[in-house]
Parts: sequence; structure tokens; C-alpha cells
Amino acid sequence: MVGGTETILDVVDDLKNSDILKEESSALKDMFGGDFDFAREEIKSFTSFFEQNEASEKEIITLYPGFDENYDKAVKEADTLLKELEEYLVKLKKKRHLKKLKYIKRSNNYYQIEVSSDVVSFLPPELKRSNEDKECGRTQIFASQESLENARGLIAAESKQEALRNPFFRKKYTGRQN
Repeated sequence: MVGGTETILDVVDDLKNSDILKEESSALKDMFGGDFDFAREEIKSFTSFFEQNEASEKEIITLYPGFDENYDKAVKEADTLLKELEEYLVKLKKKRHLKKLKYIKRSNNYYQIEVSSDVVSFLPPELKRSNEDKECGRTQIFASQESLENARGLIAAESKQEALRNPFFRKKYTGRQN
């Protein structure tokens, strides 16, 4: 979006320099609903608080650290919970000598553990088979109370990040500052 807007600004600058937009009966002026008032400074301001290439690759805008204190706290909380989930899985793999355990990251089984059917008997008793798991032959889905609580916390932290990010972008995009 940002690159496209800059291209539009280049075209409008060319049109302004050619005096086409100054004509009273200009169809181009009508197309913009009057004077085109979106300046390059606003574009630069809009893009100054996130990495544009990363946003294009990941298809999500992440604020630079230090730009918003509440957002930074939400990111730290999510990172901490994600680290706890990863540590839990590493400990489980080491304790049970099961290298092929991995988390599922799809919506209805978010951060539950996918287990090959041939090693289910080696799992600790605190891991329970998921009610949402449909028997799929080679793998089954398990979770412990601890991993489910951490996953719920992670979902809440990610939702908080999103809730903090969205209004900020709307304010920034429309030019309103705090």
C-alpha cells in the first residue's frame, strides 16, 4: 500500500507541476474531490514506526520497539509465554526421549502437541488426548493443563497486541496524533 501511495503522489506532483489540476473544469480535480492534500511527510510519518519489508513479507505490521509502551508490554508478554511453551516441549522431548513431538499452530488446536501414534504409549499421564482430535491414523493430538493454560495466555497476549496495534494505525493513518 505504501509504495502504491508514493507512486500516486509522484503522479499527482507531476500533475500539479503541469498546472492541470489548477484548471477550474479539471476532471482530475473532480476525481480527487478538490485539492489533493495527502503529503509526502504524512507517508513518511506513517511508515516511520514499522519495517516495511518485514510487513510485506509477513503480511503484518509490527511496531518498532519503544514506539508504544503498552504494545511493547504485550509483545514481551507474548514472547514470554511462547518461550514457556517451547521450553515445555523441549523438556518433554528430553524427558521421554521423543524427538518428533511438535506443536500444531492451527486455530482449533493452537499449540497442542502432535504425537505419532506409535509413541503414544510413551507419553506422560498429564498429557491428555484432545477432544477435538479426529483420528487421523499416523498422528494424534495431546495437551497438558500447563500447555493449554500457556496457549490460552498466548492467544490473549496476541489478541491484546492486535487490539493495541489497530487503533494506533487508524489514528496514524488519518493524521490524528495522541
